[in-house]
Amino acid sequence: MSTQTPAIATSFRIQSPSNNVVNFASSHAKGLGIVQITLGILSIIFHIPTIVYHFEALMIGHGIWCGIFYIITGGLTLGAAKNKNKCMIVASLTLSILASVAASAQVSLSVVNAIFVREYWEYDYDHAGEVAINAIIALFGLIAFIICIITSALGCKALYFGST
Repeated sequence: MSTQTPAIATSFRIQSPSNNVVNFASSHAKGLGIVQITLGILSIIFHIPTIVYHFEALMIGHGIWCGIFYIITGGLTLGAAKNKNKCMIVASLTLSILASVAASAQVSLSVVNAIFVREYWEYDYDHAGEVAINAIIALFGLIAFIICIITSALGCKALYFGST
């Protein structure tokens, strides 16, 4: 006669740390992402006449490539606001920093284009339209610079200073 001892069933559940960031201000990030996308679209739209009518002293299309950059950054910021995933927040933070560098380039190039219009070569041509469009593109770049800095500060606060 053998006696059997009953087996005790045990189960272990290994819990990995959560990848979600709790204290990420997603409503603010959503608004900033929408503003970034809007500024990107406006930069592209307002830069098209400068290419068509040759309003630029430097023909490099900075309003278009910066606008595309703002749209991508705004999309990542909206994704980070929706998911609150650490990876998305880091991607939004990194791309916002790079977009702020692109925005400073857009402001600089637009100001140069507004100052150095073709007035030195053509004295009978009114340059008010050229200066106005380049000033508007510079203004969009300045607003995008500020928004990108705020977005990166928001992500940095949530990731690195959220525990204090």
